[in-house]
Amino acid sequence: MWEQNKEKYAPILQFVINLDNDPQLASNRTQFIRRMIEFSKKRRIEIHLIYYPPYHSKYNPIERC
Repeated sequence: MWEQNKEKYAPILQFVINLDNDPQLASNRTQFIRRMIEFSKKRRIEIHLIYYPPYHSKYNPIERC
């Protein structure tokens, strides 16, 4: 997907990615972090991973009140 649209997104120099506390996305999962680092280095893009706090329900509107 990125390769098909790289001209469109060429001005982007920074990504901010919001992540829930899914165990597959934890920072101790080296494969996920390794892929993020490879993507960042290859495209020269700064990536910020922002994790939601434990038990945060971003999908339940009543809990955001």
